[in-house]
Amino acid sequence: MESILHRLAHACLYLFLLILPYSSEGQNEQNEYVKHLRVLDSLIEQRQFDKAIQYTNTQQPSSEIIQNLFVHQRNRALLKNRQSPKSVEIECLEAHHVLHSRTDSISVYLDARILELLGHYYYQQSELFTALSYLDSASIRFKEINDYLSTIYNLNMIGTIYDLNGEKAKSVRYYHRALSEFEEHPIDSSYYFEIIIDLGNLYYHLSQYDKADELYRTVYENPALFEYPKIVADVYTNLGNVSQERGLFPESEYFYQQAFKYFTQLNDSTKMAMVLHNIGALKEETDTAEALDYYKRSLLIKQRFGDHAGMANTKYAIARLYFLNDQNSRSKELAFEAIDNTELGYDSETVSLLYELLGSIYAKEKNWQQAFLYTQKYRSLSDSIRLLDEQATIHKIEQLYHIEEQKKIINNLEKSDSQKQAQLKKSKVINYALGGATVLLIIVLVLLMSNFQQMQRTKNTLYTKNLEITAAEALMKGQEEERQRLAHELHDKVGNHITVLKNHVVTHRNGDETLLKIVQDMSAEVRNISQDLMPPVLERFGLADALEELCTRYRDQTEATIDLNIDQSEAIPMDRDEQINLYRLIQELIQVSLYHYKANYLLIEMLWNESGVWVNIEDNGVKKQRYNDGDRVLHPWKPIEHRVQFLKGDFIRSSHNQGNEYRIYIPNQKQ
Repeated sequence: MESILHRLAHACLYLFLLILPYSSEGQNEQNEYVKHLRVLDSLIEQRQFDKAIQYTNTQQPSSEIIQNLFVHQRNRALLKNRQSPKSVEIECLEAHHVLHSRTDSISVYLDARILELLGHYYYQQSELFTALSYLDSASIRFKEINDYLSTIYNLNMIGTIYDLNGEKAKSVRYYHRALSEFEEHPIDSSYYFEIIIDLGNLYYHLSQYDKADELYRTVYENPALFEYPKIVADVYTNLGNVSQERGLFPESEYFYQQAFKYFTQLNDSTKMAMVLHNIGALKEETDTAEALDYYKRSLLIKQRFGDHAGMANTKYAIARLYFLNDQNSRSKELAFEAIDNTELGYDSETVSLLYELLGSIYAKEKNWQQAFLYTQKYRSLSDSIRLLDEQATIHKIEQLYHIEEQKKIINNLEKSDSQKQAQLKKSKVINYALGGATVLLIIVLVLLMSNFQQMQRTKNTLYTKNLEITAAEALMKGQEEERQRLAHELHDKVGNHITVLKNHVVTHRNGDETLLKIVQDMSAEVRNISQDLMPPVLERFGLADALEELCTRYRDQTEATIDLNIDQSEAIPMDRDEQINLYRLIQELIQVSLYHYKANYLLIEMLWNESGVWVNIEDNGVKKQRYNDGDRVLHPWKPIEHRVQFLKGDFIRSSHNQGNEYRIYIPNQKQ
């Protein structure tokens, strides 16, 4: 995008230079400027960076303007070649010092380009605030000479940087500023489309799918769109993503198929593989055989170009389908192949999912040792304390899907049956009556057979699900017991040794306060780890006191304000497992708010009675961007959803301008 914009900007500058009146001396300088600019632009666009740098070092500048042109193009070539020595900053700042007070158009243009270059330099140095300041200054200088395309480019660049760094409100503001410039000064419609798509992507990542869809369709419905095949392909892909999120699967598949057609024409193999993978994910809902076919086509393209991370992700999807179809051996073999691929193109999320899948396979095979081993590996790569096996959820979704489909079939058959009965009552012709009875008999037989098969599938699915839940429950209980054992070991043994060491230091330290401070910090850290593993307050005084102690520790560690309100007016006794599960659940929610959303205020409200437990948590955290590699999206609250599902509860989450809100209901299982 950048090279296209700069070529357009230079084309505008060439035209600008040609129409300006000059003296004979000024005309010679103008001609020399255009000559050097064309040579250097050509070398840089052909990625001959060393030749461009050599040209600026060997050519003798005939004026200060030509010298500053060489400064800009030399350092532009360095940054394009991913080199950012200190000399870039020094030379560009010196040139800006000379040019910033000039008012002639060429000087203003060169100053703006140097400010823009400084913005890119500081961005490569991760000095974001400085980079954004220079890009904003560049946009202002470009506007002074009516170079609106470059103005819009820099505004869009600022919006993109804010977006990538999670500052969505500022990002939206700069995107809209760029669009406002387009409305005032229509220039290149392709870039206009790209800014709208960027804004749509921002809303998509914020889960505001209606706004994203509206922006994508603004581009889609513009007649000029089809002059730009690459943008057409991207719009089709984005519309497919939004439709998939909104549950419009046929529409999503249509958009993905159109995107694939355009990416094929563009010979963009990476995007072709991505779209095929996405179609495969859609097909899982209706036809697993067809889903496998799309996944395999995606895998072939990724293998051809050595995309190891992409290969691992698609192999995981195929292995998961094999597992769902009880082809455990093939699933396991492909999962290990995918792990080999991750060693060449590491993707921690895919590795984590593969460990989870292998744990599920070994659990189904009742190989509890290997199941526990891979579950532990899975946990070590996860952000949460624990993740439950996702296979139960997959089976649940599949089961609900088949039940809903069955209801549709039954409703359609009942409607058809009532119509035929009405026709039989009206008809006096015996042949019609016999024919209708025959058709009715066939329908009833098909319905009975279908019901019988559905009952068998449901029975088998429930049996498998119960086995997996039992194994997961046993695993959870074993892990809690191991936590308790480790907590006691830390407290009774390591803690006692540290206490002895502390007493020894106090007695013999001879004024060595540093050593005493180290021992005191060590003692506090061991105590914190022990309390995280199994808080003694929970064992001695119960859930309410344990949660109050937990909030106090997080207040001390993070300096956040945490208000805890527990209504125990109708409370009933809980057993130890129930208290531990609720404690872990609230602990995970606090960690997501404090460490993922960077909240500094939390309000936790809790009520329990004979019907169940209600938990409501509000924070002032800022929603972070979800990482998307084209095939999947990562969510920090997934572990919490799995835990609530295991407890047969409900979990509702929402985000707003002031922060996030989580509502949880866990029913009383003893009723």
